[in-house]
Amino acid sequence: MLRQLQSKARSLAGVTARRFHLHEYQSKQIMRDFGVTVQKGGLALTADEAMEVSKTLDPKGGLIVKAQVHAGGRGKGHLTSGLQGGVQICKTPEEVANYTRQMLGYNLITKQTKAAGKNRRRIL
Repeated sequence: MLRQLQSKARSLAGVTARRFHLHEYQSKQIMRDFGVTVQKGGLALTADEAMEVSKTLDPKGGLIVKAQVHAGGRGKGHLTSGLQGGVQICKTPEEVANYTRQMLGYNLITKQTKAAGKNRRRIL
């Protein structure tokens, strides 16, 4: 009951509380579970995993590597590895692995993060 009162007080004060934090890969899985068509792909925790996932996909339209972070502007951001952009379009599985190595373990800095950025441990 106290939480309900606090929530009402925040909404009356015009404060928005975000309580639902999903990464893109989690949202896509939920949509797949409910029969919604989404792009094919998978989660990778290492460069080798990313390469294996990309080998199962059709590279005709490009293979896309995305850093998973709770912040907007991933594509326009930069990583502490020196890589520009947390979203990369690749042509080959080897290129996917190379970009993954430059993302995993490094901080992604966007307009919505603090100056230190957010650490990347997952790639979609």
